[in-house]
Amino acid sequence: MAQSTTSISGKDLRVEQSVNGSTWVDISGEATQVSISGGERVTGTKHTADGDTPILLAGKRNSITLTVETLYTETGDEAYDDANDAYEGANAHYLRYFPKGTTAANLKYTTAAGIVKNPVYPDIDSSSGDPVLITIVLETSAITEGAAT
Repeated sequence: MAQSTTSISGKDLRVEQSVNGSTWVDISGEATQVSISGGERVTGTKHTADGDTPILLAGKRNSITLTVETLYTETGDEAYDDANDAYEGANAHYLRYFPKGTTAANLKYTTAAGIVKNPVYPDIDSSSGDPVLITIVLETSAITEGAAT
């Protein structure tokens, strides 16, 4: 197989959040990183009296954690404000991201209703000139892939 010529960088990443799963707020101007963990499928094995290898079956999937690092701001409807409200109120929260941007037919990844698991309050180092960051850790049951429209 020939070397790929279609890989991407993160330069066109778009990240959005929602409090209801239908109205989305663009937080791309604050988001710096998106990462995924969890979601592993449970498996089961059992050896039988006959044979040397186990019977292997697929079980259900575990929850997925989507982590978004963003700049901390004190402006309403930006990343901190909505994520903090969801955390403090134990309200549903949604995230979605478009690795190549929102051009039609590019892929987007959208969470099911999730729970903001961590306090999103900022850590601050007064000796640094770096922007203050927060981390949104959202646990969700699933992420779906779709096309940007």
